[in-house]
Amino acid sequence: MMSLGRKQLMGATALIALSVSFTGPVHAADDDPFEQTNRSVHEFNMGVDRVLLKPVAKGYRAITPKPVRKGVTNFFNNLREPFTFINALLQAKPGVAANALGRFIINTTIGIAGLTDPATKLGVKEQREDFGQTLAVWGIPEGPYLVLPFLGPSNPRDFIGDVVQFLGDPASIVIEKELGKKAYYGTFAAKAIDTRSNAIDTVDPLLKTADDPYVFIRSAYRQNRAFAISDGEIQAPSDEDDIFGEDADNALPSDVLQSGAAGAPAPAESRTTEPDSAEPATTDPATTEPAAAEPANTDPATTEPGPEGNAPVDLIALAAQPVASL
Repeated sequence: MMSLGRKQLMGATALIALSVSFTGPVHAADDDPFEQTNRSVHEFNMGVDRVLLKPVAKGYRAITPKPVRKGVTNFFNNLREPFTFINALLQAKPGVAANALGRFIINTTIGIAGLTDPATKLGVKEQREDFGQTLAVWGIPEGPYLVLPFLGPSNPRDFIGDVVQFLGDPASIVIEKELGKKAYYGTFAAKAIDTRSNAIDTVDPLLKTADDPYVFIRSAYRQNRAFAISDGEIQAPSDEDDIFGEDADNALPSDVLQSGAAGAPAPAESRTTEPDSAEPATTDPATTEPAAAEPANTDPATTEPGPEGNAPVDLIALAAQPVASL
């Protein structure tokens, strides 16, 4: 039975959803009207991440073997399937609902409580749906861009979706009912650490070289949500919404750019070499031997990367999943 607190919060959420439905669409010119406040909250979140969540995530990675971490990620991904199933039905997507139900049954049984993902190997791939996407399908506008304390990028519509998931996620309800509140909050904390741990490899390298991490996260969040809501059927982003904008050549770290070139050397301007001091040339052809030319260093692994910035990621749950796949 749902507690009184849950009922009250659910009612408040319904009122907020109703009010948002009458706000009308937000235009590109004023889609971040609270930017000054958002930036302050963004900096707060980054500070919390820097001193708390990221160190814990790095410690977790240091003591936990990679196969175990992968199993933990699979476990939490599997717990999402019942909520995806419900939202797919609410969006009139029976195929996606059947897919989610099939994945949950396969991975919970054959996959040993979701620690492995045999469903994907069998061709039943993950398709995530949440209540924010459901509200979008129902025609409720997203509202202005928001950055929430501890939660990161959002908007009124997605915040309502997050609240509904927090209150009504079947997996969370079962854990709390059968195992108690300690297990429920422990699961929540473990999921946050797992998400942040995965972001170290996926999101952090991009943020380190972003000219403005706030703009980067905002653009990544919006594009990811548009992609999820439209099931991948979206047009290319405009110049205003593009993650990298005019600085596309400088948006990615050097190691990411090099990986796309299959071992190609870094651009010449990124390397500085000191010319060797020249020795007098010998004019006697009988005693002159051609000097062996040194091969160019084309191994990206030996190329020094540029200076790394200190740009921890917002506690986004991780807002840009599956870009953070998150």
